[in-house]
Amino acid sequence: MAGDPMEFPQSIGSDLRGIRKIDILQRLVIKVDLIRLHRNIAQFYDDFLEVVDKPFPELRKTPLNIPGDFFGQQIVPRLIENRAEATRHRAHLNGTRVAIALRLYRIKQGSYPDNLDALVPTYLDSLPIDPFTGQSFHYEEAGDNFRLYGLGRDGIDNGGWGDFWKGDLIIHLPREEWETVEA
Repeated sequence: MAGDPMEFPQSIGSDLRGIRKIDILQRLVIKVDLIRLHRNIAQFYDDFLEVVDKPFPELRKTPLNIPGDFFGQQIVPRLIENRAEATRHRAHLNGTRVAIALRLYRIKQGSYPDNLDALVPTYLDSLPIDPFTGQSFHYEEAGDNFRLYGLGRDGIDNGGWGDFWKGDLIIHLPREEWETVEA
């Protein structure tokens, strides 16, 4: 009977029970999604921690199972970029050590060496490596100067050409400061 005052509360009650069931199901789905997301993040971190300390060439070749969610799209690229940036700084540090040893060699010997091996053990205990490749830096003696570079993040030899972010990692020292140093 339309307009019966008893029907109204019953329909509201059944609607509320239906809404409660939907709400419970939605919460359950959200919890399952959060558990799945947590597992994906935990698995990624486990995988990432296994490869993060590898030399950069191996890291570049190692496939990572990157989650397709916000974490995977926003956070993971930053983690990888930070690792590359730290490797670039390590390459500059290692290359600068070699460049200083080259200048000291020139001051003492009067010219640059034919190859980097001549720096060991007098100027360096061992040759620092280019952390992007795991190999020694590229070196060319050029009369009163030299060219020293690492291959950089892409691992491609561009003949000693590149800039701050791509291409080869060129190592150089200001020349004027070294001309006045006495051995």
